Amino acid sequence: MSQPKAPPKNENEGKELEALLLSIQRDPKSAAAALPKLSKDELLSLFALFIDTDDETSSKNSNLRSSAYLALSSFVGTVRHPSSTNEPEVQNVDPERQNEATVTLARAFYPTVEDVLRGSNVSHIIATSAFLSALFQVDAPSASLIFTREGNLECILDATDLAQEIGRATGKRQEGRGQLELALAVLLSHATGQTECRKLLDGETSSLGGKVMSWLGRIAESSKDSRVKASAALALVKFMQGRIQDTENAQSGIPAAAETSGITEITNSGVSSVDGLAALLENIIITSTTTTEPSSTTGAVSPSPAVATNQKTVREAVEGLAYLSVHPSIREYITSQPKLLKALFVAGLQSTKKTKPSTSISSSRLPEKDGIPITSPDDHRLNIGLHYGLALTLANLCQYRPKLSKEEEQIARLRRMTKPAAETSSSGVRTTMGAQDEGDDPRTSDPAVRTRVKKLCRAGMLPLLAGLARSESRSARECTSRVYLYVVEDQTNRGEVLKDGG
Repeated sequence: MSQPKAPPKNENEGKELEALLLSIQRDPKSAAAALPKLSKDELLSLFALFIDTDDETSSKNSNLRSSAYLALSSFVGTVRHPSSTNEPEVQNVDPERQNEATVTLARAFYPTVEDVLRGSNVSHIIATSAFLSALFQVDAPSASLIFTREGNLECILDATDLAQEIGRATGKRQEGRGQLELALAVLLSHATGQTECRKLLDGETSSLGGKVMSWLGRIAESSKDSRVKASAALALVKFMQGRIQDTENAQSGIPAAAETSGITEITNSGVSSVDGLAALLENIIITSTTTTEPSSTTGAVSPSPAVATNQKTVREAVEGLAYLSVHPSIREYITSQPKLLKALFVAGLQSTKKTKPSTSISSSRLPEKDGIPITSPDDHRLNIGLHYGLALTLANLCQYRPKLSKEEEQIARLRRMTKPAAETSSSGVRTTMGAQDEGDDPRTSDPAVRTRVKKLCRAGMLPLLAGLARSESRSARECTSRVYLYVVEDQTNRGEVLKDGG
């Protein structure tokens, strides 16, 4: 069985791909017409550029992958906004026009995607899964449309069976198992962030979806590959959190902020519970992070190969922890785990020690998601995904209740009273609304928050904040500024903030 196809090593093939990518970037309108006419082999060569490898040695591979993201972003932008300008205020946001664009984008790729998924070529399935993951980052509506097309989820389930079959093999053939599991787990970690995909994956309404989520749970617990475990755990977290918010939105008819999207009480253990997922992510972060301690004077961390090798793993685990940190129980748990805090701060300091203020205009050409440029994994900007996850986690840990007027307090009280009593989902997660709303939880009271902030400062948070404040991620800097605001709420912390560069 053939192995995953990394970015091309053949010089002629590489030049042809480079020329194709450049043509897409230079003339995306022509590319919009030409891409659907590419052969299956040509599209698969493009898909393979998105494979997430651990090869950090080749800048050429890195450049090709970055070019692939830019080309995909250019193609999507041209289809969605065919006018000559890309200024947000004049973009065509007509819903009917955008739906047509979504269908057009999906049609350009789904024939090849579905042909591959219905086959058994492991390298092609890995490349196609990697491409769909990239499409979710660049244009989630078209990726969701492809993912939810009839028969595709069943094919993804078949691919998980194929991974298990490879696992029973011996020799080189078995090497493809981890790569296939990783590609599928990463794909599902993106799909679970979309409402339509979550509906398809919900075990209460789809037996196929339930089987896929069960597979994620198994590999999150049993895989020997920490990156696979982190991606699977992230998918489970996003599914769990998304379902809570989907339920609350449906019940209230009002979009809820992430910070107040629901509070959980655990009725079982394992990866189907918030506590179980938090413990799993904690273990991944600790085991994937160097044990080198930051200097007490400079906050610098000595370079370690472990940091570079496991950076992707840590980034995904931190992202999962950021989602979970909206729960008061998890905020308390994180701040009570010194080994976890040390691992988070060490990873953060390592990723920020060479960070400079964002002044380069070159990054403006890169496609972004939530203010984070989407680039090759071996590019230095990979760090900023970790920056955002850390900053968001710290912002949730240090967040005080909003100061409400009497009228706002009355509205919030009425809203809690109109919500139904706690319910337990099929996954064993008890979603408690109403009386257990965050506004009534003692773990979100001002004294509780002040205690958490003190613990975090003593554990070494302030040197990390100074580094995060220089991140290239706008979203990370915004979250960091909020953390500083929460920290200096207590006047006794202000001297320490100044001392550590705040």
